[in-house]
Amino acid sequence: MDMPGHGNSKLAADCIPSFEFYTDQLVLALDKLGVKKAHFGGISMGAGIAINMALRYPEKVKTLLLVRPAWLDQETPVNLKILLEVSKLMGLTDGIEKFKKEAVFLTINKELPKAANSLLTIFDPEQQKELATVLKAMINDKPYCTIQELRNLDLPCVVIGNDNDPLHPYAMAESTNQNIKGSKLHKVTSRYTDSTAHQKEITELIKKYFLEI
Repeated sequence: MDMPGHGNSKLAADCIPSFEFYTDQLVLALDKLGVKKAHFGGISMGAGIAINMALRYPEKVKTLLLVRPAWLDQETPVNLKILLEVSKLMGLTDGIEKFKKEAVFLTINKELPKAANSLLTIFDPEQQKELATVLKAMINDKPYCTIQELRNLDLPCVVIGNDNDPLHPYAMAESTNQNIKGSKLHKVTSRYTDSTAHQKEITELIKKYFLEI
């Protein structure tokens, strides 16, 4: 599903994006579909929403698949501050050109050009106009109050991370895994070095852990 402010789903003017807001939107969709319990997985922000779901609605969650988590229990994590800079420039006609001159972008572009190109897609005119609002709100939020809360989770969980990813440091995957009982951690090839290998490795992990559950 598209979360409001993403893809083809608009964000209503009176809605304030947050992990709890998006989780509740997901619950509403599940209830409408008559789905009482399911497997939940997500990438980056989606991983945070999946964790928020497991903590607040544990009766609905069978398993967790957390790919490249980008948040722990701190608002405005250092790895996502670059997106705040993006959000400030998104409404400008020359925003993308100004962003290309930012020192942090130049560093990423030099070290990981594919990661830099991925950041530029945020300026795509097909993105929802509310995306800047979403970025600001979500970066200033967090999926749970303290990382110790993760120790209350007791369900099958796989955490996937990788190196060579400025927005999704492997250390976050490690910390997430360490605090979820019985969780399994896997390091895969970064999509910014080999996207085909990245997708293949994740697909194999899904087959290994989830298709028979």
